[in-house]
Amino acid sequence: MRSLFLASVLSIAPHTYAQPLAYTPQELLATHPREFVEWLNTHQPASVAPEEKARIFARLPTQGEITELDARGRLKLVAVNRLLHATDRDAWYEVKVTDVEYARIVVFARAVILISKSALWLLDEQDLQALVAHEIGHEYFTTDYEDAFKAGDHRRLKDLELLCDAFAIVTLHRLGMNPARLVAGVEKITRHNGEFLATRVDDTNYPTVAERRSFAREITTWLQAP
Repeated sequence: MRSLFLASVLSIAPHTYAQPLAYTPQELLATHPREFVEWLNTHQPASVAPEEKARIFARLPTQGEITELDARGRLKLVAVNRLLHATDRDAWYEVKVTDVEYARIVVFARAVILISKSALWLLDEQDLQALVAHEIGHEYFTTDYEDAFKAGDHRRLKDLELLCDAFAIVTLHRLGMNPARLVAGVEKITRHNGEFLATRVDDTNYPTVAERRSFAREITTWLQAP
């Protein structure tokens, strides 16, 4: 169940654009990792302009935002900011914690990373870094995702989630971080939401944990290409 804060910010998200990627996950695996890295480097969208970012922040609701965190929570956000700094995106995003039961991390308007209080409590620093890396991957597929969502193309939406997993695994690998924490974090969130919010979880547009785990193994092997 979304809080008023999360529901409000999703309702005011501006339309943003990114070059669509023609690859399916299996087509990606048929290429060399270097090609994917080159594509990421040449197709990275521009950051949101400062004036637009100011408008986004001005319109964000304050109800539902958690501003007081304990020491452990603050350390976890420090880890998220380390990941953003390592990917040269520390100036792109502001990180906010929301009072939401559902364990979830989302990027809003390519300017704000929203972490639910359940996700912050449930995940450790490395899990958070891996899942934020996945969310950053959505920068590249904004238009493709919107088109698939409007068309009700569940298969394409699932493929895009896997491609964002590929982005996260490649990014973590390049930064010397542990790519295995991506699936570990997904498993924790899926288990939590399934146990406590089973009747309110809609995974229609998401691959299963088993599919994500299998694809993560394939991507990890793929990265070893000479």
